[in-house]
Amino acid sequence: MKPPPISHVTVYCSSSNRLHPDYLEIARAIGDGLARSKRTLVYGGGKLGMMGVCAKACREAGGRVVGIITCLLAEAEQMDPDNHENVVVQTMSERKQLLEERADAILVLPGGIGTLEEFFAVFVGKLVGEHEKPIILANIRDPDDPSTRYFDPLLGMLDHVITSRFAKPAAMELLHIREDSEQIMQTLAELDRRPPATLGDRRRFMPGLPDPELSQPNPTAR
Repeated sequence: MKPPPISHVTVYCSSSNRLHPDYLEIARAIGDGLARSKRTLVYGGGKLGMMGVCAKACREAGGRVVGIITCLLAEAEQMDPDNHENVVVQTMSERKQLLEERADAILVLPGGIGTLEEFFAVFVGKLVGEHEKPIILANIRDPDDPSTRYFDPLLGMLDHVITSRFAKPAAMELLHIREDSEQIMQTLAELDRRPPATLGDRRRFMPGLPDPELSQPNPTAR
């Protein structure tokens, strides 16, 4: 069976070992799901926390795993030697670049400051036209407060940014927001069947430029 069109999925997530088991479970389910759908996992290379759980689950289900990590973090995050490929780079900038370059789609699981920084880098990159790769945000239920979801505060902040006119509403069209591993795997399968995305006129997304429809000459104007 040949790989699907979305053959390499870069996953951003936490390397913390102090997490609620539900966070580790979503990482396990994603790793397993990627392997069973014949996709390669590309991630930050460590064997701790959600990173390690996701990579191990993918390998155990027969999937291929590529880790990309810096020299400094290789020791701090205990680079996983069981990965099929490990790429060690000098800087975080190089790491982020390769994580993005080697992806056909990007999946953002719950994580800390590093995960948020990676998310915004690919979000802005897509907004300004540097790439058109699908970005999936896993807004799973918060086990510490089941009435909310992990990324609700982030999405609330983005809504506030849009309401305050620092960003355009169309920016949210660039994200696939999903609530569990089943929805995420279904979205990847749907993306396999779609033609490559073309987002059209970037003025729809960029706050400093007029919307395309507002830039057209009005034939009835005097």
